Amino acid sequence: MMLAAGDTESADKIGGVQRRKRPNRSSLEVAKTVLSERGIRGLFRGAMLRTTWTAFGSGLYLGSYEVAKVWIKG
Repeated sequence: MMLAAGDTESADKIGGVQRRKRPNRSSLEVAKTVLSERGIRGLFRGAMLRTTWTAFGSGLYLGSYEVAKVWIKG
C-alpha cells in the first residue's frame, strides 16, 4: 500500500524510465492479493521492523515531551 501510494496517473515517466500504471485498490483488496500469493507470513512481512521503528519514534517523541514539560515547569 505504501509503495503504491506514490504511483500516480500523471507520473508515467520518472527519470526517463517508463512506469507501469497500477489501478487504485482498497486495503482489503491488497490484503487478499498478498494473502493468496504469499500466505499469512507475507501478510505480516515487515511487521517487526515497522513495530520497532514506531516504538523508537514514539519513545523519542514522548521523551522529548516529558523533558520539555519538566523544563517549562522549572
